[in-house]
Amino acid sequence: MKKNYSNLFAAVCGLAILCSCSKDVMNLSETKDEGRLTVLTRTGEGTVIAMPVKLYVFNAGDECVAAETTSEENGTFSVSLPVGTYSVYAIGGADESRMVLPPKETATKTSPISLKSGQVLGDLMAGHNSVTVVPSGGNAVELTLERKVCLLTEVTIKNVPTTAGSVSVSISPFYESILLDGTNNGTGGSCTFSLTKQSDGTTWKCQDETYQLPSVGNPTITITIDGNSFTYTGEQPLTANHKISIEGTYANSSITLNGTITGVEWEEPETITFTFDNSN
Repeated sequence: MKKNYSNLFAAVCGLAILCSCSKDVMNLSETKDEGRLTVLTRTGEGTVIAMPVKLYVFNAGDECVAAETTSEENGTFSVSLPVGTYSVYAIGGADESRMVLPPKETATKTSPISLKSGQVLGDLMAGHNSVTVVPSGGNAVELTLERKVCLLTEVTIKNVPTTAGSVSVSISPFYESILLDGTNNGTGGSCTFSLTKQSDGTTWKCQDETYQLPSVGNPTITITIDGNSFTYTGEQPLTANHKISIEGTYANSSITLNGTITGVEWEEPETITFTFDNSN
């Protein structure tokens, strides 16, 4: 849940997190050698920007000249830069306690953003744009942040034999990380859900919400019941900005699993259905 540009600023950067899904991120003062630039970040209607927001500024020579983070509503910071053409990149949900983010000194537009060991993804957004700032003022640029992750919300397997001792569902491959410019990187990601038997004795379920980057092409779904595995290759990728639930039904007679993946874009619904058995 899935564009390169350029920006600038000059002296006072203010981030105002508004209820309208539009955030006034930077406001730069003006001198004869500097311009004043307002940077706005936006998402789709009804979507809240993932916090904190990390901002990187690159000059015309692709050198990172500023890197700032804000995690507070109405938080402020300042930066002074000469007039010229700049690129501004924003990463929403850039929690540095969980994620490895490039420092200003080594940042490039294709620097990887990855998880620290033992950490899991949260909501993650990215956006960028460009602007040429002049001393006359009135400079403004808007960054539209797009969600870069999907959300796996629930996995359910029904009609499992009462004698079963374990059920798990694995999905792969997913992208492993994104780059500062918002593109996906690495193809070895996967996730596994350990399901819990419910009170009826035949339904197994996991309701742990898990953020993942998009799948690399059509995903492979593997359901394992007491060591016996059944796999299915989806008919379409799992894409960013969708909520995914998986429900399968175990058929004792033919060892067939019938399931549904329901993808709900945070704005619009989508449904994918699949059937597979031990011949797969």
